[in-house]
Amino acid sequence: MENYYVYVYLNQLKEGIWTFNDNTFEYQPFYVGKGKKKREKSHLYPSNLKNKSHKNNIIKQIIKETGE
Repeated sequence: MENYYVYVYLNQLKEGIWTFNDNTFEYQPFYVGKGKKKREKSHLYPSNLKNKSHKNNIIKQIIKETGE
């Protein structure tokens, strides 16, 4: 049986309080994913960021403005 987890990417450029069910975030969530192993980090690989998507545009904007 595979072990999966759920992860959330938050936009650190947009502070505030966002609540979903029992979860509260201090930054705006922009992506929710389901993964196993190191899936949550794969979105940040330069080769994956070359693809055009709303999620990738936000990630690239955060990297550009914060260096992180």
